[in-house]
Amino acid sequence: SLDHRRLRIDEVFADPRTVNVKMEMPIQTEIFRSTKRIKTNLVWDNLLDIDEVDEVHTYGNNDIAVPFFWHIHKTGGTTMKTLFSQCLDLVVASQRGGQTANKKIVSPEKLEKIKIGKATFLNAEVNTIEGIEIAHSALNFSHQAPLLLEKDDNLAIMSAQIRKATELLFDSDGQSSFRGILFALFRHPVEREISNFHYLKKATWEKSYDPSFANLSLDEFIKGGHVPGNWMVRNLIGKSVVDGSDLNNAKWILRNKCWIGLQHEYYDSVLRFGHVFGWDNNEHNNFGRWNSCMGKLKKGQFIKNTNTHSAYDEKSDEWRYLLQINSLDMELYVYALQLYQEQKDKYFSHL
Repeated sequence: SLDHRRLRIDEVFADPRTVNVKMEMPIQTEIFRSTKRIKTNLVWDNLLDIDEVDEVHTYGNNDIAVPFFWHIHKTGGTTMKTLFSQCLDLVVASQRGGQTANKKIVSPEKLEKIKIGKATFLNAEVNTIEGIEIAHSALNFSHQAPLLLEKDDNLAIMSAQIRKATELLFDSDGQSSFRGILFALFRHPVEREISNFHYLKKATWEKSYDPSFANLSLDEFIKGGHVPGNWMVRNLIGKSVVDGSDLNNAKWILRNKCWIGLQHEYYDSVLRFGHVFGWDNNEHNNFGRWNSCMGKLKKGQFIKNTNTHSAYDEKSDEWRYLLQINSLDMELYVYALQLYQEQKDKYFSHL
């Protein structure tokens, strides 16, 4: 683990590795370097600040901090879930453990560990607002989850609903705190939405599957209102309509609370996460399996749920419209690219 002693977008090229952005005025990033808390972000006290992360395996003590993966759709979350369960043998709280076979959310009488195949999950669905509210009110998640962990257990939480999960699944106010250490993988917003479109056309296993999508073109899908836009900013802030001030708050959250990974730098990103959480430590109880999985990941043999489709020209009408309705997410993504480099320079230069 780490030792911490211590707009408007007019043109974006298709390759996310070389994002070029032309803006009417330069982004003033210095405001987001401050660690001064923003009033509207007090809910984020339930997550550790970046510079608070030291030893994260603190089970048995009064204060517990656990990995909390924000699952942004089509960024490699299925692969991350597989790493959690197959390579690290973590107890995982996600979508999987709290749903029936037909994707219906269950409301169990008490929080428990369950086995699905060889993987261990908590029987709480924490990927939807409904499931998170059940986990909070009926299962007392933030107090009961730590009690289920045995000596060699480590827990990871995985949710798309970052704000609601942060608010209800963690607790920083009691005599003993249960807090999250946030990390996420980011992807170019237009590419993310195009990939999601192609995924939804065939994802019959998803609760949200709509057979009418199967024969739609991307243009028809967009014009049908199926891409609300700015998903990341809306999800972070918890509002259906967001503006520039919400973007500023979203940037504050990423700078102060989130370990940044990039979907197109998957191996290096996971390598960083492994260092943050001590998974790359040879004293970790699953160090051998972790090394084996990382070797496969480096060779591209471990990527799950890939979604191959044709590329779209960044000058196409579809690309430009998706860029327009995701303008705040695009600026947040560019900011995440900046933070990725800054975190490398400060924390991971030796990797």
